[in-house]
Amino acid sequence: MSEHPTDDESPDLGTQPLQFRLSHLLVLQLALALGISAILCSRLLAAMAAFAITVAAMTYPVRPDLQASRRSLVDFLAGVVMPVVCVIADPFVLSDETIGPLALHLIIFQLVAFTTWQFCRHRPGPVAAAFASCLFIGTSLALSIGLVIFPLTLIGLAFFGLGVLGITPFLTGYVFSRNCATAYGQSQRADPTAPVRLWFALGAVLALVIPVTTCLLTIDQTRLLLDWLHSRDAALFLPLY
Repeated sequence: MSEHPTDDESPDLGTQPLQFRLSHLLVLQLALALGISAILCSRLLAAMAAFAITVAAMTYPVRPDLQASRRSLVDFLAGVVMPVVCVIADPFVLSDETIGPLALHLIIFQLVAFTTWQFCRHRPGPVAAAFASCLFIGTSLALSIGLVIFPLTLIGLAFFGLGVLGITPFLTGYVFSRNCATAYGQSQRADPTAPVRLWFALGAVLALVIPVTTCLLTIDQTRLLLDWLHSRDAALFLPLY
């Protein structure tokens, strides 16, 4: 009997272990080295490099058996790395003293929730329903940020393409919505007696209550952090020039 799946028995990409060819690992190592070098040179250059790597990961053709690995890589880059890099490189959205701290806590919560979901994405039932509603709010947050800065994105595109970073929230919204759909599909496989709707509502409430509460409790510290991000003191690790 052949060990390879036939055309009628396509592998379940969602359950396949991560697989990389040696050439892919070398390319990833080179990309990480270039990324570290870029961070040491300029915030903006680092963000541009991270954006280019993310787009390359999304568009680079791979074999069918590597689709699951590519999806995991894209989710990590567009859902975690790019938001962090863009917030540090150009925290424009966080510049407002009133909205900035809350936006930062919302972003942090969504990053934690998104990362946690990557480790339990195959669990059906109420837990998936809670993550579905949470990731839906994350999708809405990312797209809202993208729309708010879209005019500046258009202006930036006219200046050597620097506004291309404004597309990042849309890439993040895409991977969040894809994972939201996966979580919702997993929730529909739950036991009919499970309180899926209750958990769906609970996830949405937690996605809003926890960031708001932590923001109120740490408002002064959050403002100091944002001031540090906007100051040249941050150049100790991520030089502005």
